[in-house]
Amino acid sequence: MGLLGLEDRAKAAGWRKWLIGSYIFIAVVLAALWIVSLLSPIDDVEESQQYDNLTAVANAGDVLLQRSDLTPDEVANRLCNDDQLRVTVIGKDGTVMADSKSDANAMENHASRPEVEAALSGKSGTDKRMSQTDGVEYLYLAVPSMYQGQDCALRVSMPVSSVHSITQTYRTISLILLLIAIVLAVLASMFSFRQVSKPVNQLERVRTDFVANASHELKTPVAGIALLSESIERANADGDTEHVALFSSRLKKETQRLQALIVELIDLSRLENQEAPKRTREWCDIASVVSTAFDSRTTEAEDKGIDFEYVCNIPDNEVCRVAISPANA
Repeated sequence: MGLLGLEDRAKAAGWRKWLIGSYIFIAVVLAALWIVSLLSPIDDVEESQQYDNLTAVANAGDVLLQRSDLTPDEVANRLCNDDQLRVTVIGKDGTVMADSKSDANAMENHASRPEVEAALSGKSGTDKRMSQTDGVEYLYLAVPSMYQGQDCALRVSMPVSSVHSITQTYRTISLILLLIAIVLAVLASMFSFRQVSKPVNQLERVRTDFVANASHELKTPVAGIALLSESIERANADGDTEHVALFSSRLKKETQRLQALIVELIDLSRLENQEAPKRTREWCDIASVVSTAFDSRTTEAEDKGIDFEYVCNIPDNEVCRVAISPANA
């Protein structure tokens, strides 16, 4: 079992799954939004916006045509600061007076054009169709106007391909932003996964190092105990009581060191099983428990120059018992 309990490991794994799932969800939502925008009638929305722009240009042209000394040709050319725009001035009888893209004298009568007919009747008109003059599909918008006291129509138009180009640019930019967002989501997911996994891996590494060190440390007292036991046996056979006492004292210290290591391993096991169900308590002799704890720490205290003394005031004919878990004893 690792340093973390099974429940802790499950929680860590759950967090990792939650983080990864969250970033995948975000990426899917972004992709869905892009697909919706791709399938939505964005061209219609953009066409509506362009009609608003054409209206603004047409109104400005109406002011120039009525309140300046500019000729219809000069007004048409001045309004066309954008290569995509086309401006046409049509007289009351439908005759083309000026056009920014074509020769007005070569153009046919425009009285039957829907947007021109509406403008000559005193209201704005719009249409979307293929131009008979140059074979290009346009968005048309015409407004009523006057030139030298005579009613006329001022028409502004732009190719439909320009509108589609704008929407395609929007979709391309959206796709690029979507890809960037997905890449960032993936990178964030990987970073979060590593950050969540790091503490678990670090704790596992600490546990592994501790167990390896403890295993190495256990070899020393065990080997010492075996060697001292043989030495005591030989000294006892030779009747060398002085060395028997010396080896016995060292044997006790090695035993205490071994016991201290065992206690540390028990503490580690206790930490690993914090979430485990509580064990049934048993009645234990408290004097025996304290005595064992004292013996396990005596050597460590002596090595550090600490006076360590055990005093038991419980009479020999009495026993002090407490209910305690065997794991805590």
